[in-house]
Amino acid sequence: MATAQSAYASPARKRARDAVRKSLGRLVQYRTYRRTVRGLSGMTDTELRKIGLSRGMIRSVARETALAA
Repeated sequence: MATAQSAYASPARKRARDAVRKSLGRLVQYRTYRRTVRGLSGMTDTELRKIGLSRGMIRSVARETALAA
């Protein structure tokens, strides 16, 4: 049977869990950013124009995409 003290996560354990979650979230964002940059960079200027982008917009679009993930 669990004691009242062990039923709740200690503050240190909660901080560690939160740090891991934050790190994993940032990793997902970074991977999304890189995938978007790679995909858009592989397109021709004509293809980018067709979707309303220019080559100079790739990083900002990738950043917005990553932050939305």
